[in-house]
Amino acid sequence: MYGSSPLQQEPCSPALSPIHHLASSSGRLESDTSKSLNDVFAFNEPDTPYSPVILSPRNQHQEDDDASSKSSTASEATQNFSDSDMESTYSDNLDSSYFTEPQVRPKPLNTNTKGEEKRSKLLSRAIHSSALRKVAALEPCCKKKCSDGYSRSTIKDKRTDYFSAPSRNEWIKQKLGSFQVGSDKRAFQFKVNGSEVCREAWCRIYGINKNTYYRELNNFRMGLEWAGLRQGRSLSSKCISISVWFGHYVAIHGDKMPHKEEIWLPYNTRKVDIFNKYAEDCEDRSEPYCCLQSFLNMWKTFYPHVAIKKCSLFTKCTICVRLGRDLAKTRDPVKRRKIKLKRQEHDARQMAERLAYYQRREAARQEPDKYLSLIIDGMDQAKTYLPHFVGDKSKDLTTADLMKVHVSGIISHGHGLRATYVDFFEYSHDSNLTLNLLLKLLAKLSTGSQLPPILFIQADNCYRENKNKFMLAFLDLLVHKRIFREIQLSFLMVGHTHEDIDQMFSRVADKLRHQEAHTPEQLINMMPECSRLRGLYNIRDWLKPSVSMIKGQSQPGQFRFRLSKDDPDSVDMFYRKGQGQDWKKLKTGMFKRSKESGKPIRPKGIPKIIPVSFDNRNINAQKLINEQLPKWAPYLGCDQEHYMWEQHLKQMVKAGSSAIEMAKYSKVGTMWALPKLPKYPEESVDEEPAVPDDLRRLLEKEQENPEITVSGASAAAPRTTTRRARRRLVD
Repeated sequence: MYGSSPLQQEPCSPALSPIHHLASSSGRLESDTSKSLNDVFAFNEPDTPYSPVILSPRNQHQEDDDASSKSSTASEATQNFSDSDMESTYSDNLDSSYFTEPQVRPKPLNTNTKGEEKRSKLLSRAIHSSALRKVAALEPCCKKKCSDGYSRSTIKDKRTDYFSAPSRNEWIKQKLGSFQVGSDKRAFQFKVNGSEVCREAWCRIYGINKNTYYRELNNFRMGLEWAGLRQGRSLSSKCISISVWFGHYVAIHGDKMPHKEEIWLPYNTRKVDIFNKYAEDCEDRSEPYCCLQSFLNMWKTFYPHVAIKKCSLFTKCTICVRLGRDLAKTRDPVKRRKIKLKRQEHDARQMAERLAYYQRREAARQEPDKYLSLIIDGMDQAKTYLPHFVGDKSKDLTTADLMKVHVSGIISHGHGLRATYVDFFEYSHDSNLTLNLLLKLLAKLSTGSQLPPILFIQADNCYRENKNKFMLAFLDLLVHKRIFREIQLSFLMVGHTHEDIDQMFSRVADKLRHQEAHTPEQLINMMPECSRLRGLYNIRDWLKPSVSMIKGQSQPGQFRFRLSKDDPDSVDMFYRKGQGQDWKKLKTGMFKRSKESGKPIRPKGIPKIIPVSFDNRNINAQKLINEQLPKWAPYLGCDQEHYMWEQHLKQMVKAGSSAIEMAKYSKVGTMWALPKLPKYPEESVDEEPAVPDDLRRLLEKEQENPEITVSGASAAAPRTTTRRARRRLVD
């Protein structure tokens, strides 16, 4: 089945340390102006941007030796390219995507009635007749007998003022401030109804006990403010520092959920471990850090949308699951430390892949005329059944009675475009679906404008749709036709693929939780830039006769395509497992070669239109009309919606009645856009250089590495005297 051009992994060089990557990436300057964009062989994307891989060189070499023993035949078809052999496609240090913005939780209204109940009980106890009789029975407060001149009704009113205050502590401090004499906070003139009284009489009339008075007096003298007055104070430097640190941590380790506006940290992560990591980083920088409680308060206040996975609702990484289970089973501290180190190494590798995607995405946002960054994925089918109803579901209306709908999405980061496409399972969800989506979007972006010369594609690890030889061959064809100078296809690690496109789907899912969609038109109106997916071409079968028989293409995580240096009619494909590894070259290329000329054989003409097939997708439109539509009728909004469904299903029945009708249905929306895509413009050579020669020489001199030399003879040779010196010696 497969030929002799395997794509297998060869030993790779040890990954660089995180400090090395940060230093090299931040210190890398802009490429020289003399290097034009025409130099497509100068890859400008850093091969290891911010790759904090923790593997030691010894362990890495050991793993390399194991890998080399399994791939003995790969050296014939591949060629390694180290990071130094391939320059980067862009060198800007872009980091605005590596931070998760805090979301301050709004303080809820105080609906707790416990405080009101407590104040009510204290007030009723203080103004009770027995309490007022005790005041009259007490011994005189002082020689002047200040408290004897006030009746029970006056005392009752004063105690009502005190015990009804929202904060009795603050009430006492305000009174002390008004009674203060001078600025030393030691002399006070206590007054009741404008008359001066002693301190004991004032406390007796208002019902303030001795301990409460002296505690608040001490706080007043020390300048301590009540917590209610400190809500608007500015944040401390430690709080700001930990908030920024945690934002970077969440951006690297968190997964954006596709079904809700939340970010989940990995399962089995403990908050105290995150705090310890923060404390270690601060100690390494010799900076002060806050306590654990302040860290938890910051998390609760500024990052309420960040949570730790209690269980996974989606497919999880096998390595993460097994390491987590092993960690939960053992209590040996040595084994737990080793397992944690392995998990840290695994997290560092997936973090490097995620940061590389963020860098490519940010490059497209900063320079949309130079880079095009796309991410492609599909939405969870369980959320898009039609008709969609909100609230309680009737027992006679199950999921099997509804119609399946599939939603595909593409995001173009540089253009700010979020496009979605809806299909009713008329087509197989394979490489044809992905290639047609890509072609439709490229045609849309090229309308009235030029496509950027460098394309970045981020996709899911599904081999059926994305990670297959037909996808790779089509990208090879785009570079051969000069539509792009360079194309990079990247995949995140399995189990760590939730990204911004899943966040887009989560907003749609949130709408569906609160809003009903009875018809396909209503569902389409809820999607961003949504349209029906119609008129697909069979690109897979069009490419199949010309594609080389390769294997192992599901293992690498990154692919690169660009024109060959030696043969302008050939396209070189490079691949590697992930960040920090050497690029390998597939010498044979993605297309078969002619025996006579040795040139690649690429497909010609136009591929055939894919005929829709409802039978293969288990969609019986006639059954939907006869059995399911009557069940939907009581839940639909109006007769118009019932009529729209009836017409839609009748079109599907008519399309499946004969080959002619099916051909008519399949041709709707067809347009072979590949020949219409514009080629990237060749840069014109300007006779007058952009940088003058004198300035260019200064720039070159600035980059020259100086050399220090020793003039004359060697240090060990004796010193010779001149003729004049010898003459003086004779004289």
